[in-house]
Amino acid sequence: KMDLLLLVLLLVAPAHSWLVRWGSGRVEGSVGEFGQCVCNVFLPDTSFPADRVEHMQTTSNQLSVKVNSLKVQLEVLLSNLSNLTTRVESLESGPDKYIKLEFELLRIELREFEALVTQLKASLNSSSPAFESLYIEIRNMSLIVDQLESYDRSNLEVIRIEFAKLQRKLEKCQDDKDDFSNAGIGSCKHGGILRIGKPVYICVYIYITYATEESKGKLVLGKINEVSFEVEEVWQTSIYKQSVTNAFMICGILYATRSIDTQTEEIFYTFDTNKNEESHVSIPFEKFQDFYMYLDYNPSDQRLYMFNNGYYVYYNVKFNIA
Repeated sequence: KMDLLLLVLLLVAPAHSWLVRWGSGRVEGSVGEFGQCVCNVFLPDTSFPADRVEHMQTTSNQLSVKVNSLKVQLEVLLSNLSNLTTRVESLESGPDKYIKLEFELLRIELREFEALVTQLKASLNSSSPAFESLYIEIRNMSLIVDQLESYDRSNLEVIRIEFAKLQRKLEKCQDDKDDFSNAGIGSCKHGGILRIGKPVYICVYIYITYATEESKGKLVLGKINEVSFEVEEVWQTSIYKQSVTNAFMICGILYATRSIDTQTEEIFYTFDTNKNEESHVSIPFEKFQDFYMYLDYNPSDQRLYMFNNGYYVYYNVKFNIA
């Protein structure tokens, strides 16, 4: 009956279209150019979210690419793990290979030690016997490593003990390298003492100078025994004590000074206790002021120190190297 009704409507009004409401959408029918029936269905936007479907397709493609990338990475990691397992099994089954690996590590440590000594030597800008001794020890250790490589693994413990000794020496050099003169000389712009470094000691002897009636006013040099504090050795000089303003000792040699003028002091006499010889010299140096009370040589830094009217003055000393 419905088909008959639609046919009647089309025959009655062929040039008109008809419209049927369907919920929030609609169905529209019409007669085409050649008399055929045309039906158009329009759905509401909320019924089919095409934009969301498109977004989901894009996201799905991106996730698929990431999964494929992770699969490739996983295959690489599995391959590396397999290689590592093979290497470990080889080391476990072959003790000789394990020993060779340890000796290679020792060689690497030796090269690092040598580089550290070179760095310390460059930073200190000096060539001390301590650095030369360390270089010799490192070279000897390298030779020992080469020799022990052909022996059994138990010898590694011996060389590791030597390594520990060498490491302690390097640490001592690093401690000695620590710069304690971080405040300017004569400057009080600091917050007080932070810490005290290790002792620097040099074996020196105690000497005294004096004159007696027996020496008739001429200067006598005496060496003091550190235990009994008695004069154990005496040298008679040819200069009068009153002609000497000050004196100091360097390596068993007495240096006597006299005043030339208000600004100049002169070392004019030396007495070598090692050879029992005296000589007259002329080594002038500038006085900070016209009067001073104390002159002393410090072998730890090879400087001559003077106490001058409240000022502590030092002089750098240059030696005659034969």
